[in-house]
Amino acid sequence: MRDQVVTILKHALLSGRFEPGQRLTEKSLCEWTGASRPALREGLRQLEAEGLIVIAPNRGPSVASLDQETARQVYDVRTELEAYLARLAAQSAGPAEVAQMRAALIRLSDTAERGDILGIVAAKITWNEVLFSLSRNTELNDVIRQLNTRLRLIWPRMEMDQDNARSVVADVTAITDAIANRDQDAAEAAMRAFNQRSMRVMLAFLAPRT
Repeated sequence: MRDQVVTILKHALLSGRFEPGQRLTEKSLCEWTGASRPALREGLRQLEAEGLIVIAPNRGPSVASLDQETARQVYDVRTELEAYLARLAAQSAGPAEVAQMRAALIRLSDTAERGDILGIVAAKITWNEVLFSLSRNTELNDVIRQLNTRLRLIWPRMEMDQDNARSVVADVTAITDAIANRDQDAAEAAMRAFNQRSMRVMLAFLAPRT
């Protein structure tokens, strides 16, 4: 039941059902998920450990929020780790893995043309999974997944114009081409460029509105 609670709530959180900072009541969550309070609380503790919710004393759980400074710190760490991930992928990628990445890239391009941000996220996750399999480093993969999960709380709320969507496709294409060519330096540089561009878009979205 705990795993079921985690699955249901994580999907809701990452699809934008709840607002960042929104308070969550145990009663409503139990009714919605069909879980007992003990099972719900176990699930909430796991989601808190993943950085998706915050549990405050005398207040209960609420959806985690992300400010500009926190996002900057997350991207600083993610940039370094994903640059290393891209380098590892370029070392070991074979024709089968490159074909999988290009298939995900086609899906990414299709969703980008439609401006479907959830589709873009899903296609990028599929593409990332190939990189994770190539790294042969579960600890690295787990840390990057956790960082990406925190950012995914915000992605469904962002609007992506055609220029930004096409930039994402261009960046991921550059990384894929470098990995296919087994060019470690180019793969690392392209991944850094992608993360820097993504950070600028995120920070602009999180900027205080006047």
